Amino acid sequence: MAAKYDVTTLDRYLDEDLTLINNKNVWKDYKRGAQYKDDICYIYKPPGDSIWWIKLVAHVENGSMANIDDLLDGSLKERHPEWHELFIDGRIVHKNEDGRSEICYFQ
Repeated sequence: MAAKYDVTTLDRYLDEDLTLINNKNVWKDYKRGAQYKDDICYIYKPPGDSIWWIKLVAHVENGSMANIDDLLDGSLKERHPEWHELFIDGRIVHKNEDGRSEICYFQ
């Protein structure tokens, strides 16, 4: 069930996340693609926080939501037990009207 947030709160969350995503000073290279060296997985762990942020920069030939969901799901299958062990909570914050995208929160 999607939680209801006012537009100002959603905008603030997005602004904070985009600021973090674009901050080149905090992200550390973790792994490069085997086939495409321009595909890079970055990691960031804020001081005093137990959560690691992950940022993937890669070219995706087919950028449909279904393909991206499949890509992420396929990559997570290897570490499925860890996903369940680390997952505390999650929910859909907002479903966009386009029917193709949503803002999710995972803890």
